[in-house]
Amino acid sequence: FFLTAFLSNKLSSLAFSKLINQNYSFHLSGNSSFRTSILTYDVGSTVNAISSLLQICSALVSLISISITIAFFINLYFIGILLLIIIVYSMLYLFYSNKFRKNSKLMSYLAGKLIDFSKDSLLSIRNIIISQEQDFYIESFQKNDKKFRITQAINDFNLSFPRTLIEIISILIASLLFIIFPSLTNPKSFPVFAASLLALQRLFPLFQIIYNSTSTIQGAKSGVLNLLSLLQLKYSKNSFNKKNNFEFESIQLSNIYYAYPESKKNVLNAFSSEFNVGDKVGIYGPSGSGKTTFIDIIMLLLNPTKGSIFINKKLIKSSNKSYFKRDYQDSISHVSQNIYLIDSDILSNIVGPFAKNVDNKRLEQALRISLLEEYVYSLPNKIYTKVGENGCLLSGGQRQRIVIAREIYKMKPILVLDEATNALDVKTEKKILKQIFELKHIKLLFFITHNQTNLYLCNKRINIKDGLISIKN
Repeated sequence: FFLTAFLSNKLSSLAFSKLINQNYSFHLSGNSSFRTSILTYDVGSTVNAISSLLQICSALVSLISISITIAFFINLYFIGILLLIIIVYSMLYLFYSNKFRKNSKLMSYLAGKLIDFSKDSLLSIRNIIISQEQDFYIESFQKNDKKFRITQAINDFNLSFPRTLIEIISILIASLLFIIFPSLTNPKSFPVFAASLLALQRLFPLFQIIYNSTSTIQGAKSGVLNLLSLLQLKYSKNSFNKKNNFEFESIQLSNIYYAYPESKKNVLNAFSSEFNVGDKVGIYGPSGSGKTTFIDIIMLLLNPTKGSIFINKKLIKSSNKSYFKRDYQDSISHVSQNIYLIDSDILSNIVGPFAKNVDNKRLEQALRISLLEEYVYSLPNKIYTKVGENGCLLSGGQRQRIVIAREIYKMKPILVLDEATNALDVKTEKKILKQIFELKHIKLLFFITHNQTNLYLCNKRINIKDGLISIKN
């Protein structure tokens, strides 16, 4: 049991390390719920397969020892009975092996689907309650879960059925032997016959262990392959320099094109520009025009399909995993339009859950600029007030201001605001933006917005539409 726990932890941790260290494009191309299923369900299947292999080895040693003892000291004809049992189990395994393999593949898929459906349902709980759609979601969950449970039950039945069948057949054969050969009841033959029956009874569990374990290994094939797909990913530890000496000077984009992997249409076309210390860059355009994609390229999360990026006049290559690239990314604060808060208190969501020391001066500044100061200190638990799962105990505007405070607290020289104030009222939005744009430590600021009235704060304006980018100073 402890070995199983140890292996599960090591495999799932290694798989998670491989997964978390992949580039951003990799994460865009897959379903997170199915990858979560690999880290949980498929890791469990793999460890069960390893445990089953060890059980086979142990059972084989016991089986061979007992069989040799019986053959030499009790009855040589017993070997024939053993061979008959082996043939029966082999035939059953060959009959069921393909079913085990197909069912395990289906179970792995359904486990991912159940995680995906549950996650989507809980994230949509407000709309479900308002629309009174609980029955539909319950029915859909039951349908998927029923498929999973029935498939699991079929596998469990196929594992246990042979032992029951063979034990019944053995009892019938023994009874027939007594009827056909009455001499087995005489004092000379009966002890040998009884010893053989007792030996068979001892061997049946061993045969069943070997059958169960072999079938479990066969059934785990799909899960093992899924896990291997993660473990075989190239893994290189991030070259992160704890002493970040990066000093931002400039970003130059030269003839940048970008198209998503499964699309032939360019989101960005032949864009060139340079951004320097002191620039406040406003980015606007219709939804889906490529504003966030542009920022992802700036942050080196996406590699351009064509073109070159220079940071401080240094060419950045897609394969580059140097300290310089990591230090540049570590110099960026990013407020995304998709808000995520941890299920902890306000303090942990601003300074980070692993922060050992809190800089009170920076914290006060972050609260003041995000206009959270008055609200936080009016609460009974102040900065230690719980926010709930993803901030469910807060309003949309409060959640957004906590994320803004978090990025201000980091005091990074490059700040990216991606629709960072779209949940705020006009008055609050103007106050927060005015203070952010006046921060002295920010050397470069990118501001994505649909509200063009706030672009007066920017000295450069970029309009993205239909893959084309125009710049106004």
